[in-house]
Amino acid sequence: MISQNMINQKSAEVLSMVIKRPSFNDAYQLIKEAYYFKVQTGMAQNYLIVGPSGTGKTHLSEFLAKEFPASESDNGKNIPILAVEIPSTPTIKNLAEEILVQLGDPLYYRGSAIQKTTRILQLIKACQIKLIIFDEMHHFVDQGRKKAPAEVADWLKSLINKSQVSTVLMGLEQTQTILDINEQLRRRFSRRIDLKPFDLACPISRSHFLGIIKKI
Repeated sequence: MISQNMINQKSAEVLSMVIKRPSFNDAYQLIKEAYYFKVQTGMAQNYLIVGPSGTGKTHLSEFLAKEFPASESDNGKNIPILAVEIPSTPTIKNLAEEILVQLGDPLYYRGSAIQKTTRILQLIKACQIKLIIFDEMHHFVDQGRKKAPAEVADWLKSLINKSQVSTVLMGLEQTQTILDINEQLRRRFSRRIDLKPFDLACPISRSHFLGIIKKI
């Protein structure tokens, strides 16, 4: 007889599973290519990844951060890939603070937004960062002030130009708004990747879905 504890355990295992659909794997490989492109050529590649909740955007950044973990050496901290989650009520200043916290700046709360950004650029170079992932970018559209999308677009353009690291923006569909309002920033993101949920009307998607159900 199967105990309730075993049922609960198996249910928890299923709920915690990450289903690596073809679109998820494609996005994962493209981000890795952007990382290696920066390592090998010194040039940046930038991607926009959008999709509804539950399609794996956050898991993408978590998996990549684990595959390319931060390390410490006599030369200081090395952070190959920096994954940043946008605050729920975002401003340029508290986003800069979040980045500084992850970069180990003990005085992350000090200074203006411009001063914080200057320290970020210094630490990006010192920590040898090759790629930055900004997750939940739609918060600037949904929760930020009316001018927030334009402000973050200008800030990102400046950060990308000066840091010269590969950059990935991730979020819900409305994240596209940030690129739409700034033509110069939009040109820097040459590729958009859509993470879509299973579509049972599509034979290929239905086949993948049924295969996963069978394995579960």
